[in-house]
Amino acid sequence: TPTDVPPTATNTPTNTVVTPTTPAGTNCTYTQGYWKNHAANWPVTSLTVGGVTYNQTQLLAIFNISPGGDATYILIHQLIAAKLNVAYGANGAALGTTIADADAWLVANPLGSNPSGAVRAVGIGYSEDLDDFNNGRIGPGHCS
Repeated sequence: TPTDVPPTATNTPTNTVVTPTTPAGTNCTYTQGYWKNHAANWPVTSLTVGGVTYNQTQLLAIFNISPGGDATYILIHQLIAAKLNVAYGANGAALGTTIADADAWLVANPLGSNPSGAVRAVGIGYSEDLDDFNNGRIGPGHCS
């Protein structure tokens, strides 16, 4: 079976603003599924995640890779969504340092490295907190 390979990062500008098709500055969140399927609404065209800058095409390709239990993919999907939510106007205060901590964890555990044991558990913990934020269970609430 072929192995999914993460897209190669490029040196693209970080957080380039584009005009979304819905009003920006909304203090609410969307899920990773929303962002995966509504690329035209992204408030940025690139993000730095885990110390690597990805353009929108690369981020969408990452969204399309099934995690298969790999904590790095489980986490990056939620982290991309959380960063898009914050860029869109959601107040991320409820997350405290989780976004920065998740970024640092992905620097130490690069995409596709499939860590195990206690290291995996830390990454999954971050992804669960980000999932709660993206689904509106903590923070400003889900966009309706």
